[in-house]
Parts: sequence; C-alpha cells; structure tokens
Amino acid sequence: MKKLLLITAYCMIYSFTNAQAIEYGYDNAGNRVLRQVYVMRPASSQKSAAPEASDALEDKAGEFEFVLFPNPTKDVLNISVNDLFLEEENKEVTVLDLNGKVLAKQKVEGRVTNLDFSSYTPGPYIVRMTTKGKQVREWKIVRE
Repeated sequence: MKKLLLITAYCMIYSFTNAQAIEYGYDNAGNRVLRQVYVMRPASSQKSAAPEASDALEDKAGEFEFVLFPNPTKDVLNISVNDLFLEEENKEVTVLDLNGKVLAKQKVEGRVTNLDFSSYTPGPYIVRMTTKGKQVREWKIVRE
C-alpha cells in the first residue's frame, strides 16, 4: 500500500512539474491545420544556459520541419528549419503581440534564425512563419 501511494505521489509531482499542453486548430472542412505545443513550468525552476529538450517546440507543417528554442525565452529565440523550407521563396518570420500588432519582421536565410526578444516586455507573443506571403505555421512564445 505504501509503494502504491509513493508511486502515485511521484507521478503527480512529475506531471505537475513537466506539464505540456497541445492545442490544435482546424479549418472549416475539419482538417487539422495548426498544432501548438506549450511547455509549462513552475516559475521557480532554474534553467541552465544550454537549451534542454523540453525547452524546444518541434513542429511539422507538411514536409517542413521547425524547432523553436528556448520557450519560454529571456532574450534570443532560435528557429531551426529544414532544407525543404530553405528551398522556398520569400521566407519570413514575424513577431506579433496578442493584439496582432507586428513588432518585428525578419527574412529567413539560413537553417537557424535568431530573434531578439530582449527588448520586449515579459508575456506571450506570436511567432508566424510565412513563405510566398502565405502563413505556414504560427506559435505562441513566452518572454520571461
């Protein structure tokens, strides 16, 4: 009985400290067109300078692959893209506030793009990836 209680307590503590939420978006035809992963941590967790696997958002949009890290970020957000995305034309990443106001736009020219969040106030932001003027993917990023 004690083992069962200890295992249950451990599982509950682990799930509260390493929680994730996944949110899906659908178009009018019922097709899934958006997947957002939120990594939630207690405010008191200490982080090392090197990004951990749980700090990264890994996402696929068809044949394109994206990795955004760290999330939440304190200063620089790194966005890694695959080679197929680099072959596209007019690749751009945009940072928006939750009201949709464009705060920054930057061309994507290499496998890794760095976005400077150090001048933004702490809170949630939207990072949108576009190619040929069409939205490919959108993520919610938290600035600590």
